[in-house]
Amino acid sequence: MSEPKKSSATPEGTGAPLAAAAMRNAAEAALRERKAQSAPSLNAPSAEASQEMLHELQVHQIELEMQNEELQRKQLALDAANRRYFELYDLAPVGYCTLNEVGLIVQANLSASTMLGIERGALVKQPFSRFIFSDDMDSYYRLNKALQKGQIAPVVELRVLRKDAAPGWVQLMGNAYQDADGAAGLRLVLSDIGERKRQEQLRAETENKLQEILNQAPALVYALDLAGRFTLVNQRLASLFGQPANAILGRTREAFLPKEVADLHRANDLQIEKTGEAITFEEANDEPNGQRTYLSSKFPLRDLQGAVVAVCGISTDITEHVQAQKKLLESETRFRGLVEQSLTGIYVSQDNVYQYVNPRMEQMLGYGSGAMLGMQVEDIVVEEDLPIVIAAREKLRAGALSCSYEVHARRKDGTVIEIGVQGSYFELKGKPATVGMAQDITEKRHAEEEVKRYNKELKSAFMGTVEVATTLCELRDPYTAGHQLRVGMLAQAIGAELGFDAQHIEGLRVAGYLHDIGKMTVPAEILSRPGKLRPFEYALIQGHPQAGYEVLKKVKFPWPLAEITLQHHERMDGSGYPQGLKGEAILLDARIMAVADVVESMASHRPYRSALGIDAALAEIEGGSGSKYDAAVAQACLRLFREKGYALVVWSE
Repeated sequence: MSEPKKSSATPEGTGAPLAAAAMRNAAEAALRERKAQSAPSLNAPSAEASQEMLHELQVHQIELEMQNEELQRKQLALDAANRRYFELYDLAPVGYCTLNEVGLIVQANLSASTMLGIERGALVKQPFSRFIFSDDMDSYYRLNKALQKGQIAPVVELRVLRKDAAPGWVQLMGNAYQDADGAAGLRLVLSDIGERKRQEQLRAETENKLQEILNQAPALVYALDLAGRFTLVNQRLASLFGQPANAILGRTREAFLPKEVADLHRANDLQIEKTGEAITFEEANDEPNGQRTYLSSKFPLRDLQGAVVAVCGISTDITEHVQAQKKLLESETRFRGLVEQSLTGIYVSQDNVYQYVNPRMEQMLGYGSGAMLGMQVEDIVVEEDLPIVIAAREKLRAGALSCSYEVHARRKDGTVIEIGVQGSYFELKGKPATVGMAQDITEKRHAEEEVKRYNKELKSAFMGTVEVATTLCELRDPYTAGHQLRVGMLAQAIGAELGFDAQHIEGLRVAGYLHDIGKMTVPAEILSRPGKLRPFEYALIQGHPQAGYEVLKKVKFPWPLAEITLQHHERMDGSGYPQGLKGEAILLDARIMAVADVVESMASHRPYRSALGIDAALAEIEGGSGSKYDAAVAQACLRLFREKGYALVVWSE
């Protein structure tokens, strides 16, 4: 379709038509006057008759000019309308294509040209089907056929092949036409839906990723609508139900759970729907592999208006945790039994009042079971020795980790004995308290050997407590049993090689025994699971130094055990964790612990790999000397193994 030629007449002007009308009115008035003055001649025209004819011709000429000007004005208006039509046609946000009866493009606007990725001039006489993606050709043919038959055609979505080979998405609709000359064809309307399709694909990918994350989660994850039908389940829950996920969606929990369990969950859902608040509870379920305990959290899902539309639940299997707590309780019971049966008097005092006294302490002072509870220290210690007790108490409050002293104590029957006390500071219910061990040392002056034995027992009791903590940690991770002890012994040997004194060396050994105590907070199945850890599982493992620090920081030791535990995975170049410390910012004892930990770990078997051997471990230390590991510590370790025959101790299980 081409634009009409422009007329030279004044478009939309009004001066010329008004002037012509005035001339015509004047001529007609003159003619009427002449006719009234003279009668028509029957013979040859008179001068008046000729003049009349001339005026008639002039009037006719004026009428013709007026008609011509009117036609020109209408043509100009039509041209302007055509221009506006073509402007709107090209500026339309949708594409228009006109096809002839054989499917060739005869006309297209700029939007259609853009969608098909080819210049408008090059589109003409091209078959529209050339631009359709081969897999979508059937959809186009169905639309084409329906339009040709005059039927109501469906709106179709299909891919088009652009000239630049980049596929695009369009929505296609249209209608059939027949022009005045009888030529038939189709008019198609194209809407670019590429962005919508990209958003749909992005949403689908996001949903797939979310589902994959849920499937990998170490918990049962699900959601139900208010009618109690599953709308989301992860793979772990589907496996528990023994059904594919799509077979669970849309069904109620009653199809998979015992009635009493289903009723409990339904009651929880109604509570959440009513209150809009989350709930957390423990539940025990009988499963094919035995009874399992779950920690379940359920919370509401809301629509944009804030109304509860669904309930989401996450249930974590805490069976191993519950069993570990049970074992810990049993261990605590056994430990309490040891304390109760100890040959050493043990007591706990707070605000100068006895809060706990073991049977041996009561026997030593001649009191019955529980009779000393609530008594004050002044009720036991003779007045002359009270300053010794007060000084020891102040020393502990000033920050001393422990203190030893000897005082005279009065038994219930009034006799006086001499006792030796070893006291330590700790917090009980957030307040300062003292734990003490006391022995009757009346015969001490006559038996010096007994005093040595007493000191040894106190030290043994302390180390026994450390070893109990180590054992509790390793009970949760049998694959690394002995790791902490071997690390402690190697750290002790490195300290000796560096020339540390006996007290310092002993601290390294104790630090080695306790450096992994924070792993008690890591689920046992992660610690002992073979294979590569997932990122969130590795993140849990990386949290054990901080957890160990939190456990130890409130206990007063002669050495900075909490700080060593926190820093034993730091590296000299800052590549370690959890704080990314560098160089001298890391405690020297923590640098020693880092080397000992790496050597023992690499040389020993782990659930996720076989032992790499001592040679590989030493090569790691040698390669990282001065970068990841303290150079002096690394060289001391290498000398121990390569020059002095040091070997890691292996215990038979």
